[in-house]
Amino acid sequence: MNEEPGYVYVWHWRKRLPRYFGRACRLVAWGKSNCVVVEFEDGFRVLTSRYSIRRVSGPPDPVPNPRRVRPVGPQPTPDDTIPRSA
Repeated sequence: MNEEPGYVYVWHWRKRLPRYFGRACRLVAWGKSNCVVVEFEDGFRVLTSRYSIRRVSGPPDPVPNPRRVRPVGPQPTPDDTIPRSA
């Protein structure tokens, strides 16, 4: 088990755990087949692929840029927002 101190990685995948995209995480363990266990600042841990995290050179942003995060779930269309008369 190779444990690195501090949150020197960020979550890179948007499709899996989109609310954690761009959030700081730390590497807890590195296993076989390029799998890793990462822990986020809120204590949530996940076993995932090594490709899901990126090392940061400076301090990571505490909150991801909202323009880069896609909303999750169905979004209202313009037709849904217009009230229709019966």
